[in-house]
Amino acid sequence: MSYVTAMPAEPPLVAPEAIAEIIGAKRAACTAHRQEIFPTQIAEMWQSMFNPDRAATREEIDWLWRLVMDRLPADEAYYEQNVGQRTIQQIRRSLLRSREAQGKGFYMA
Repeated sequence: MSYVTAMPAEPPLVAPEAIAEIIGAKRAACTAHRQEIFPTQIAEMWQSMFNPDRAATREEIDWLWRLVMDRLPADEAYYEQNVGQRTIQQIRRSLLRSREAQGKGFYMA
């Protein structure tokens, strides 16, 4: 068996036609992936992931309040100020930083 013991002084010469063929094959494979496979992968990702930086809906606000505070907001004005105005991440952060949440035994200050 022969094996390489040192780097060659110069890289091997490759014909421009071979390089163009490699580029064309890779471009075709990437185009096919974008057209055939990528849309399905994106749809699957949207089923398991969500964007915390988008504006919150009323249902998401209710979900966050139930999760963090074990209750719903007491005031209807809270929804008017936050639905479509603040992101899920902003609402979650403000809830976790509130005195009420920090007073619960399982939250860190």
